[in-house]
Amino acid sequence: MHKYYAPGVIKLLGEHAVVYGKLSLASAISLYASASFEKLRNGYFELYLKDFGKSIKVDPSYFEALAKEYKGKHSFDEYYIGKNAKALPYLTIASLLAQKNSLAGIKLSISSEIPVQKGYASSAACSTVFALAICEALGVQMNEHELVELAREGDKVIHKNEGAGKIDVNTSFYGGIVSYSSEMGAKKEDVDVELKLYVIDTGPKKSTAETVAHVRQLYEKERERVEKIFDEIDKLSRFGVELLKKGDKRGFGELMYRNHKLLKALGVSSEKLDLAVEAAKKNNLFGAKLSGGGGGGIAIALADNIDKKLFEELGFDVREVSIDYSGARSKKALQ
Repeated sequence: MHKYYAPGVIKLLGEHAVVYGKLSLASAISLYASASFEKLRNGYFELYLKDFGKSIKVDPSYFEALAKEYKGKHSFDEYYIGKNAKALPYLTIASLLAQKNSLAGIKLSISSEIPVQKGYASSAACSTVFALAICEALGVQMNEHELVELAREGDKVIHKNEGAGKIDVNTSFYGGIVSYSSEMGAKKEDVDVELKLYVIDTGPKKSTAETVAHVRQLYEKERERVEKIFDEIDKLSRFGVELLKKGDKRGFGELMYRNHKLLKALGVSSEKLDLAVEAAKKNNLFGAKLSGGGGGGIAIALADNIDKKLFEELGFDVREVSIDYSGARSKKALQ
């Protein structure tokens, strides 16, 4: 049996400004969603959500109506009515494939070690690994772009947003360091530097939708000031790519500190995120910043080594991660 893996994602530089066309840098990390499939003889399609202990069994005829409803939806909220919210992103992906393929007698299982609603892009990793596994199960041949776009359909449903997954799904799929802007699209950068990153969980976070809306309101009120902040963030992201190619970890870390200061000026940091970044700077770590939507959640710190107690004494959980350069892939599991 083969298992399929897709890594979680953190934002290194550029979040929020990327919504306004600026460059963002993301990294795939060593935390994974996984999936596997098996062939059955019962004529049904089965989905097992291991983390929730839920198994869903549907007749393949269900997918024709689901795909039609998804394509004709007026809103995601409307689409969710009367459906299993946990399973819907994956059933949606399946429904799009079912238009040309029979899903009868297939069981897909999916699980994840990636913390949810913390800023690790767990939903993107789960959508990516599910898309990879179901295509393998059906023998569907897709190019990389098509597979990414299929996985994005699941992330759109999860976030109820047509723009979801452009950064996170590409990064989970390709692995490594990925840059993204609306003008250039996603690009896996030619970087192979080993970065040791520490993810600092400062506690509950606001939804990304909430912090994005806050920045939008600020942009409408103070457009000139906010555009200057976006331009500065864009410069940091572009310079950051060059520093990573050179392996300049300390230089890149300084950009992280500067990026955090700019995000704080946009009002998307929090007291605890600032505390974590200040502790990193006080203890001479290469760099630190909030990662993702902000308003709580995770900060990331770059260092060769740290004493985790520095952050644990502040009440924060700390997890060490490395960059995953392989991206989504299959691996033969032990029988």
